[in-house]
Amino acid sequence: MIFSLSNSWLSLVMSTGFATKFILIFLLLLTIACLTILINRYVILREHKRHIEGAVAALNNIRTFDDIIALASVLKGSYPGVIVKKATICAIEAIKTREQGCEVNAYQFTQELHMTLEQTVLELSQDLDEYLPVLSISAASSPLIGLLGTVLGLINSFVAISKLHMATIVVVAPGIAEALITTFAGVFVAVLSLFAYQYIQSQVRSTERQLFSFSDTIEQLIKKVIIP
Repeated sequence: MIFSLSNSWLSLVMSTGFATKFILIFLLLLTIACLTILINRYVILREHKRHIEGAVAALNNIRTFDDIIALASVLKGSYPGVIVKKATICAIEAIKTREQGCEVNAYQFTQELHMTLEQTVLELSQDLDEYLPVLSISAASSPLIGLLGTVLGLINSFVAISKLHMATIVVVAPGIAEALITTFAGVFVAVLSLFAYQYIQSQVRSTERQLFSFSDTIEQLIKKVIIP
């Protein structure tokens, strides 16, 4: 039964016109792209979350500025490592200013540090959002692409009626089936794209909140070192 059903679907697809085949192939490629993006983002976001959790746990062992520098070396290559590196650069500049006999403006240093870390987190978040526009466009355009196939199928039905001068089910059915299969494919890709978009966006926002929380903690640790 399953074999005959799949065989009938395959026969239906193979019997469609060139334009419909092109639309179905295009929607198939969109499906593959959406699944690839979903899997890719899932793996990458899970890895980033693991790095953030490890970095947060490592903060419990921070006692001095040297510990922060050592942490930056340990976290090198990860998102938390980028945040710690940016924070240590700001701190080292303030320490050099103090060693030169100049007073460090606490308010100015705090604002610069906060803005630097905030900008860093936003840049990292933009990197995580990299493929979201593709999913958004796919979710919005797939039903319209399927609708184009629907219109072509209906046109084929009317052309067949005009040629044979009759409107029997045998004449109309192929065009209607061709119209419906592209509609189904378009809606399927749209639902898949929308699910992938919503899931990845929620995970990106969750990771972004973790990064902001981590940067706030690093900011407090740096201020304790620089501001007496």
